[in-house]
Amino acid sequence: MNKYKSIYMQTKNPINIEKSGRVLIKDLVNIVADKEIKNEIGNIEMVRIDIKDKKHIVIPIISLVEKIKNIYPGLNIHVIGEDKILLKINTIQKNKNKFLELIKVFIVCSILFLGAALAINHFHADVDMGKAHSDIYKLITGKENQRPLLLQIPYSIGLGIGMTIFFYKISPKSTSNEPSPLEIELYLYNQNIEQYMLDKDKNN
Repeated sequence: MNKYKSIYMQTKNPINIEKSGRVLIKDLVNIVADKEIKNEIGNIEMVRIDIKDKKHIVIPIISLVEKIKNIYPGLNIHVIGEDKILLKINTIQKNKNKFLELIKVFIVCSILFLGAALAINHFHADVDMGKAHSDIYKLITGKENQRPLLLQIPYSIGLGIGMTIFFYKISPKSTSNEPSPLEIELYLYNQNIEQYMLDKDKNN
């Protein structure tokens, strides 16, 4: 190998691992180089993992460069991307009890439903929504009614439909590539978790 040859590597971050075994350099970075060098470097084993040991592994990019330099000391290496690579190890078993999973989903959905119902109920109590509906009903019909169901029922239905449309984009535009607010929140949550893992490893 010509000692003046160069390679360019771009980090992949994060990387999901679902089974035990060897993790090669080509699994961690995208390599741009001559075909021969690319194949040789890409097939270098960087780490061997067991999914039962940890939930994640952080690999400093400097250790990857050092690994390559030990084998090819004359190679010029240019790295693009993060200074650490996060390996997220999937420890969820594939042969799960579906009935148990359904029970868990039901419990979580019930808790979320009750929590949302209480939040909306307390908000309406704080702003005295019942009186507001009564005032609107009197303004339209000219009659007093402490429980104007003609307004309250459509309002309740519209509240649920509106939140569903807002979060899940149930509309003709839902086929577009624009993410929904829920997808954005999930993305930001995952991004914060990944950054926490990297920062925690840096402080240890």
